[in-house]
Amino acid sequence: MFGLEALHKRPLVQHPGHLLSSDFCLSLELGSFLSAEEEVRVIKTTPGPLKGTVKFSTYQNDICLSVKTNKPLYICGNSKSVGTHSFSAIEIYTSDDYVAKNYSNDFSQIATTLLSGFSNTAKFRSFHMPASSRLLTYICASKGAIHSIASRNIDFENLAAKVSTITPSSESLMQFRTAIKAVLDNSKSRSTEGHGLDNLNRPKICECIGKCFSDQKIGGEISLKLTHRHELCKDLVFWGYDNIYQPISLEKVAAEIHTTSASLSQGCKELLGIGPMTVLRYNRLEHIYQILSDRDIRSKYDLINIEEVREKFGFKTRGNFAALYRKYFNETPRETLLKSNKH
Repeated sequence: MFGLEALHKRPLVQHPGHLLSSDFCLSLELGSFLSAEEEVRVIKTTPGPLKGTVKFSTYQNDICLSVKTNKPLYICGNSKSVGTHSFSAIEIYTSDDYVAKNYSNDFSQIATTLLSGFSNTAKFRSFHMPASSRLLTYICASKGAIHSIASRNIDFENLAAKVSTITPSSESLMQFRTAIKAVLDNSKSRSTEGHGLDNLNRPKICECIGKCFSDQKIGGEISLKLTHRHELCKDLVFWGYDNIYQPISLEKVAAEIHTTSASLSQGCKELLGIGPMTVLRYNRLEHIYQILSDRDIRSKYDLINIEEVREKFGFKTRGNFAALYRKYFNETPRETLLKSNKH
């Protein structure tokens, strides 16, 4: 049996100033990248080819992170490290309707106006990114952002125990986004010193965060709402990653994560827009794609052809598997396999 650690990882591109960048075409690749600090799992929740880019820079345990995607992604993990806070804002690159959810709150049509994710009481983290969007995040292990907020006479610790999201002024939120993007910009027009998080631009980001909190709109705080059936989505995704070869049924999975089939189905439909069995199938399809596109993995684990891989992951019917695969990746399993043999 092989796990995620055995799967091929796309090489990271190292830019001057300790800026890392990587393109990804599978959500499990993004999950692997984000799991450098803690366990993070990612699922693409609609069919179609995924194109995304993740950028990452650190300075003294503080982190700047950007995730850009053309497809909706469900990103989830367990509670963050003690003493750290994350501040996130999102950009949308399309005018289409979308639904973004964080900590079980439904932020339909207002996601681009929010600064989110800083609660210190959540047991888990969960974010459903819309299609054609970019998530911009500052993870603060130092006290810089907290000091900036406190300097404006805001009781952050009390606030973070009650809410997970604020609605700042559009100007201050734009300044936060701009500061994060400046750190992660690797364009040739910028000097070598301009890349990556350092002791010069970290205070700028913290100042923008403080301004967001002091400039928030009246009534712009959104209370933290932790719904158990939505946490079940996170548990389901983790179960799917850890049991990719196990026979699955809705009743079996519900029992193993200590819930009912009805609660699990309702939570997935509300948060992800798809059912739990679809979540598990999507996860397995991505693992299959990873294997079919890498000859070394197939050889190492003695998986010679498509049929062996299909059976390994529990797809019993050849025609049904082929149809699902083509819908999810816009290519057939054979086309994926042939591309890998050319490299």
